[in-house]
Amino acid sequence: MAKNKLKLDPKNARQRTDRNRETIAKSLSEFGAARSIVIDKDGVVRAGNGTFEEAEKAGLKVRVIKGKPDELIAVQRDDWDESQATAYALVDNRSSELAEWDFDQLKESIGNLSERLQQAIGFDREDLEGVDVSSLWEGMPEYDQDDERSWTSLKIHFACNEDLQAFAQLIGQVLKEDTRFIWYPKVDPIKTIGQRRYE
Repeated sequence: MAKNKLKLDPKNARQRTDRNRETIAKSLSEFGAARSIVIDKDGVVRAGNGTFEEAEKAGLKVRVIKGKPDELIAVQRDDWDESQATAYALVDNRSSELAEWDFDQLKESIGNLSERLQQAIGFDREDLEGVDVSSLWEGMPEYDQDDERSWTSLKIHFACNEDLQAFAQLIGQVLKEDTRFIWYPKVDPIKTIGQRRYE
């Protein structure tokens, strides 16, 4: 199957960040291709969307190997020394950490699976709905605390860092790739456990 016949998964529940893209691109530049991706019979990438996308940009060739359920395909790199092998092992894990879950898509995808397949993928109800920590407070003394929660919240997606910075300028705040929470308008540190700042 030719490379141009492969397609990214339109329902991929993993969201790529700028750092994720940069890490994969640098890895391909430094180490070359070192891991396989998985495609279905229609050429849709089911595992390794980020790797495929960056490999395509780098002009790497794609060789399709027909796998079987009772066989594990291993990619062997004889050209690496110990330091290169160690560095690749680290960057391979790190690049995955730098992506994020699209929880709406994740819930939709899992909801369309049979119960048997749902049990095979490693997510449980707490992963999708948040962990109920109320039992941890049993027996703790009561205390008064003002309600400092936000009135409402909104999740915003950005296609690139330039869009993020345009939004930051619009609202007059400094935002980075790893910014996860902000208040608008910006507030002083609020009195919550650990004196956390929501920015």
